[in-house]
Amino acid sequence: MSERKSGATAFQSRSLVLFCITTATFTDLVAYSVAVPVLPDYATRFHASPTTIGFLFASFGVTLLVLSIPMGAISDRVGRKGPMMVGLGLLATATLACAYAESLPMLFAARLLQGAADGMTWIVGFAMIADLYAPEERGRAMGLAMGGSTLGIIIGPVIGGWLYEIGGIRLPFLFVAAMAVVDLLVFAAIAPATRGPSLSKLNWVIFAAMSGPITAICALRPANVAL
Repeated sequence: MSERKSGATAFQSRSLVLFCITTATFTDLVAYSVAVPVLPDYATRFHASPTTIGFLFASFGVTLLVLSIPMGAISDRVGRKGPMMVGLGLLATATLACAYAESLPMLFAARLLQGAADGMTWIVGFAMIADLYAPEERGRAMGLAMGGSTLGIIIGPVIGGWLYEIGGIRLPFLFVAAMAVVDLLVFAAIAPATRGPSLSKLNWVIFAAMSGPITAICALRPANVAL
């Protein structure tokens, strides 16, 4: 009976962690896309050309690309929980910086930090899923987490446009920052401190999946990872 209770508790805890990771991927992509409706305002405010605004929007991906590759190895060394919490805290801070940016360089810096936070939470979150779920369960768990990111891309611009209409340019970013803080607090309270086996190959697979489906298929074969 005690074994059954222990198993149910472990399953519930694991499900809560998955919920937090899914919420984190959702928040990451809302942070990425919520700026779309307010970009014309930024262009006017900072006298930025369409090309500059394009670079501003794309700058998010620069630090995401740079951090995605080493983060798996770093979390293998130090564990998953700490880097995940740092990523969520950085996301909240960077999004607040977006809300209160008074110049174009400050806005670029904030977007770069958002991308860095995204790289941390994605890679470490998926590594934690691999720690907590057996190979035959990982596909479903990772599918749920990826679903959070897809939902974020779909509704991020809608949320951004609606909040911009009712509260001005800062409200969309304040909303996303609050989401990141809530997820950080819940994650800190319920997530176990995991440090699974080396997941550097899995890290490459996740990075490839974010880059494109064809690359992901090619990466899965040499990685020999059961997802």
